[in-house]
Parts: sequence; C-alpha cells; structure tokens
Amino acid sequence: MTKEVNLEDVLTEGNLAEAGDAVKRNKGCAGIDGKDIETSFRHLEQHWQTVEDEPMTLPSCSNTN
Repeated sequence: MTKEVNLEDVLTEGNLAEAGDAVKRNKGCAGIDGKDIETSFRHLEQHWQTVEDEPMTLPSCSNTN
C-alpha cells in the first residue's frame, strides 16, 4: 500500500536538516552534482527563501500502456 505524500511536507527545513545530519553522521559521499553536504548546506542557507517560495510541483506522469 502506498501513501500519497505532499512534496511541501517532505521538503521542510527540519526534514532537510535532519537528512543532512544523517548524511554527515554516516560520512556520505558527494551527490551526483559533486557537492558535499557542507556545500549543499551553505547553498540552502543562502537560497532558502527562494526554495521556500518556489511552487513545489512535480511533472505529471501518465502511463499510456
């Protein structure tokens, strides 16, 4: 059974901080963009208002099968 999740509920400042802390704790490596977690944190701190103000939408997918 799947639960529908609202993207705005997932991408909260608290959830992002918790996820980042988990990556640091687990000594996670850089993502596909090559940025380590500290660089990502700095970027989010500088641009959080823009992230927060942008409408959070995902492209719709349609299964034509």
